Amino acid sequence: MSSYDPPADATGIITEGEMRRSMQLVRLQIATPLSLLMTIGANLVCALAIKPGLADINKQYPTLLSPNPIMIGIFWILLYSLQIGLCLILVMARKDETKATLVHGVGLRFAIANWLQAGWAVAWTLKFFKVSEILILLNVLNL
Repeated sequence: MSSYDPPADATGIITEGEMRRSMQLVRLQIATPLSLLMTIGANLVCALAIKPGLADINKQYPTLLSPNPIMIGIFWILLYSLQIGLCLILVMARKDETKATLVHGVGLRFAIANWLQAGWAVAWTLKFFKVSEILILLNVLNL
């Protein structure tokens, strides 16, 4: 149930449990798109507007694990497209089972992962490599 769905009973009164479930979904509907916009914005600024950007720093410090920039670009486009799809599902979900899955299965951990990703992009661009490593590890523990 979300705040714009009619109450289940005939009296028109929303119970405390229904209100709690509704607010969990509304919180998720707000936090997830905002975190996605923040992550996309931080990554775009760190990749395109700041010099050296994310790719430039990757080139400055090559390792055996350094990825191909074209493959990383394709990965991020695909990832953000799927995340936009999730945001649309969050807004348009009507079935109670879908809403429960989104609230309990996805939850705010997804928004936290986006916030940590945005923080990582900023830390990496500023060459705070230890901080960026900690943020990546926190993101792995979060998921």
